Amino acid sequence: MNIQHHLLHGSAILVLLLSACVQKQESPIPAAAKVKITDSDKQQATKALRTLADDVWAVYLAQDTYYRLQEGLPIERFEDLTLQEYHKKLQQTQTYRARLGAINSQA
Repeated sequence: MNIQHHLLHGSAILVLLLSACVQKQESPIPAAAKVKITDSDKQQATKALRTLADDVWAVYLAQDTYYRLQEGLPIERFEDLTLQEYHKKLQQTQTYRARLGAINSQA
């Protein structure tokens, strides 16, 4: 069950990231006018998306008690549920969205 939950959560994060990317990248430019995507572009986009997903997961593991428990990691402290911490997480989410927006969704 732990692995299934972990995979389900990871899939949910990826779906949210990809859907945000697709929504942001819609363009009124006709398909014929778009630039050809190279293999290098695809590799860069894939690497950037993987790095982003890894960074998000690392933060989840560092800060979220539930995911630490699911992964069998020790609980060294409980989550900070203050408004100040919420604002920090909101800023981090905006940073993730900016990084996601910088990835070429066509690639």
